[in-house]
Amino acid sequence: WLKKEAQSARCTVLHRAKMGHDDGFLGAVGSMFDMSYDGSRHIWHRHPLVGASCMLFAVLGSPVFLARGHGAMAALMVVTSVCSFWADYVQAEEPDHVIHQIDRVVAFVSVACLSYSSLFILGLPFMYCFCALAGAVLLFLLSRSRKRRSEWVICHTLWHVVPLLLIFTPGMLGLCP
Repeated sequence: WLKKEAQSARCTVLHRAKMGHDDGFLGAVGSMFDMSYDGSRHIWHRHPLVGASCMLFAVLGSPVFLARGHGAMAALMVVTSVCSFWADYVQAEEPDHVIHQIDRVVAFVSVACLSYSSLFILGLPFMYCFCALAGAVLLFLLSRSRKRRSEWVICHTLWHVVPLLLIFTPGMLGLCP
């Protein structure tokens, strides 16, 4: 029964999108766990700012985790950068490409692992980590709900940059234990 209800709800959302109905920000919230979401695909496009922001997972995260002896997390940051760059830059204008689903799965794994790592590897305070995660989710949802290409570029770039800076800057400044 539950599977049938979920399929019915998904069909309703897809039908509303095809018919030009806009659910805006709240529609993006509901789509957060939809791995096949394509609600704003008409504004996705290759932009160097988005492409560069994809590299920050490897550039900021890998050195911090390697220095603390966490090679698996460092490797995950490289994988996240590669998938993000491939989806958000190389294949940005081909929303049906399989890399978009792969990128979403890797992004969920990265968010979960970064949430754990910021607390237990980097030693950041719980409320700081909570606020960083809440900010990341908000930026993700803002990116998904944008209507204009320029807004999507800014919000999607911020979705990549701001949480990473919040997580890794304290360590780079020597403020973490």
